[in-house]
Amino acid sequence: MDRYIRFVLRHPVPVLAALLAVTIGLGFGIPRLQFDNSLDVMMPKEDREYRFYKKIIETYGNIGKFIVANTTADSVWTPRFFVALDNMITDLEEYKSFDEGRERARLRALGALLDGKELTRAGVLDRFKDDPPFQRALSRAITRLYGDADRLGPRRMRGLYRDSARSYRLKKSELIDVIMSPLTAQDISGRDDALAAVDLVEKDDEGKRILPKSDGDFAAFEKKLRHNPSFRAALYAEDPATGRITDFGLHLRLKDTRDLGEISDEIWRILESHHGELSVTPHGIPIVNKFMNDYMMKDLKTFLPLVLIVVAFVFFLNFGTLRGVVLPFATLVIADIWIMGLMGYLNIKLNMISTSLPTLMVAVGSSYSIHILNQYYIDLDDILKRGRKEGLRRSMGHISVTVLLAGLTTFFGFLSLATNQITGIREWGISSAIGVLFAVIIATSMIPALLEILPRNAHTGRGFFTRAAANGRRETPADAVSRFLSGLAVNHSRAVVAITVAIALAALVGLSMIRVETSVLTYFKKDDYIRRTIPEIQKYGGAMGVNMLVDSGSPDGIKDPAFLRELDRISEWLLSPENADLYISRADSISSIVKTMHRAMNNDDPALYRVPDSAATIREYFEIFSGDDSDFDGRIDEFEPLLDEDYRTAMIFAKIKSPEDNFLYTTDLQEILDNIDTYLKKTLPAPYSARITGEPRIIIALSSYVVQGQLMSLLLSLIVVLVIVILLFKNWKAGLISLIPIGFAVTISFGIMGWFGIRLDTATAIIAGITIGIGIDDTIHFLNTYRHFRERRLGVDETIRNTLAISGKAIIYTSLALIAGFSILVLSNFKPIVLFGLLVSITMIATTMGALLILPAVIKATGVSLEKSASESRFWKYFYIGRFFNFD
Repeated sequence: MDRYIRFVLRHPVPVLAALLAVTIGLGFGIPRLQFDNSLDVMMPKEDREYRFYKKIIETYGNIGKFIVANTTADSVWTPRFFVALDNMITDLEEYKSFDEGRERARLRALGALLDGKELTRAGVLDRFKDDPPFQRALSRAITRLYGDADRLGPRRMRGLYRDSARSYRLKKSELIDVIMSPLTAQDISGRDDALAAVDLVEKDDEGKRILPKSDGDFAAFEKKLRHNPSFRAALYAEDPATGRITDFGLHLRLKDTRDLGEISDEIWRILESHHGELSVTPHGIPIVNKFMNDYMMKDLKTFLPLVLIVVAFVFFLNFGTLRGVVLPFATLVIADIWIMGLMGYLNIKLNMISTSLPTLMVAVGSSYSIHILNQYYIDLDDILKRGRKEGLRRSMGHISVTVLLAGLTTFFGFLSLATNQITGIREWGISSAIGVLFAVIIATSMIPALLEILPRNAHTGRGFFTRAAANGRRETPADAVSRFLSGLAVNHSRAVVAITVAIALAALVGLSMIRVETSVLTYFKKDDYIRRTIPEIQKYGGAMGVNMLVDSGSPDGIKDPAFLRELDRISEWLLSPENADLYISRADSISSIVKTMHRAMNNDDPALYRVPDSAATIREYFEIFSGDDSDFDGRIDEFEPLLDEDYRTAMIFAKIKSPEDNFLYTTDLQEILDNIDTYLKKTLPAPYSARITGEPRIIIALSSYVVQGQLMSLLLSLIVVLVIVILLFKNWKAGLISLIPIGFAVTISFGIMGWFGIRLDTATAIIAGITIGIGIDDTIHFLNTYRHFRERRLGVDETIRNTLAISGKAIIYTSLALIAGFSILVLSNFKPIVLFGLLVSITMIATTMGALLILPAVIKATGVSLEKSASESRFWKYFYIGRFFNFD
């Protein structure tokens, strides 16, 4: 390390130029960052349940990812309402069926307006009055890009054109797979001895829907809706008191692709643009993910600058000089640019976990910068005496080794999370480990180089709020705190240890009460849109479903009446009042379609809405049914979500509703699926069999990975830290004693979670890793300084006092920066970010107390020796890694 510091001090300008060049290069990767909060970014791709679910999606379609929108008004039975509903659905259909010729013509017409002239909003929209869908799309884009601006100059017009081109590409993807609504739904007709799907709302010669206008039209349309029992609580909802239809349901099924963020945003904007004419309440997993992305984007833009400002203020309190603020602040910003830019280039998408990285880099970078600058100001007199270059070399060489070693332990601590099977946590572990190396490189390169070329400054860097101590010297509040803690550790060591043990035992009791949670609804506050609108979506059965695959045992077995009746029996059991604790609101299967066919072929006699008695009749119904088979797999498109290509396995899709004023936790989902699975295994006759899959099953599987990953990464990181510290200090006792502060902090963190009902989820699962990764830094700084004074043959009491007098201030201000920075996050609207900020702040307090009070108290109370004995010399000669860094 000494050679590297010499190189930096000899070539400060090239070093700074290289740092600047890398910063600019990586900075261009930041705009490439994208958000993704889907289960795909979390679940291990090799997981058996996940792979099966993906296989099911290939066969039956992406029936788990759907958007449900409740649509209503003061009265839904008015021409105005139906026109507005039709316009909204028409806007959505443009993302389902792509017309390349029409879209190219639109872009050409819009491009013709890029002639450098200033236009008005009304003027632009008037040019497309003959194309209402595109006119509405332009109006949405203008409002989103420029607000209420009326004047559209050349620059704004070019921006509008780029946005329209983006929309063109999105439409071309055709990510909306199915749109089901009262205006697009079809029923089954059995006229002229033929079965066919017929539109509830017919179309004219131009393909436009013929909407009902008169009272007679509305009555006829309502009759069509009520004709098919499966439309109830799907296409419409009723007033429980009067039985009148008051709401219409809109269901959008999206195609199976990992990146649904852009299309979800577009759907939200379309639905929102029709507010006023309609009251539209969308919900579903894509909408939930959209809100998560929005919250994280907002928090990054809002809180990262606030965190930087707060940390800069801590720098000012610590050093009280301009360079004491600017130098470390610059290292923080550069570290964030490096890691975020690298993630952008590597296409590592931001998720609920990785959004903590910028704040984490601020925390880690501030720690290293504070220790380096603190050492500089401590050695300032010696630097001025020896000469700048030689003085800086000695000062920076010593502290840079300590920073490097602390960085290495943090690096390996975070890297241990790379063994976690949850993809998001694994990516976070690798990215944070790389970010730590970046922070070490930047701090140990940039600060010495700038100190070398900046004008001399004789300011002592003691900071503000100094006062005269009893010994006549000036001291800061941090110095006073260090002196107080050293007194407690030396004079009351046994009491400190006893209190620590009592607190740890209480925390262990709380740890036993921790529950695991991976349901995303728990991430939102009670008054949040996602939670508030759950009752609206309950009208259509909820926004989550469980998939039950029932195997008939043979090809074409679905056409057997006995099998179809078995599907009916399962559905009736799921919906029966005695099984209300299953929270199943509706269950759809191919049996319902067959019953509709049978009724249609018998003059729509309601009494014949049942499964036919003859297998031949059922086979005939499937043969004569007239419908599209767009992918030529032998299944009518309407049947694909409910049966496989061999007509052997049927899907029962059961929607799960939430309890009133609450939602279902992962443990609730586990109990529901276990009960259903037990019932199916007990009651299904041979050769039938069943298997459950779907989003709830994936959520449950994810929770087990959270627990396994937490235990594995925690154990591994502790072992890594133990081994590194033992090798660094040539003393196995030093390794064991280093685990006390971080072990105490981790226990406190889990204890608080248990006592206060904070559940272990994918966000809080990384807190233990952060605790170990960051907390070990303070421990290493303490132990290194402690060993330094013990080698001078000082007594334990004097060594502890001197150690805290030297390293205590840096540790306190480092921790203050961490606590202040992370505590800003409690202002977020997103619960995972709030809990993350709160728990990390509390944990940082615990690690600080562990390093400054508990660790010295344990050393004093136990009398443990951290010096290497003579008998160990031969062993450590071969394993001591500190010699590579000039540690001695």
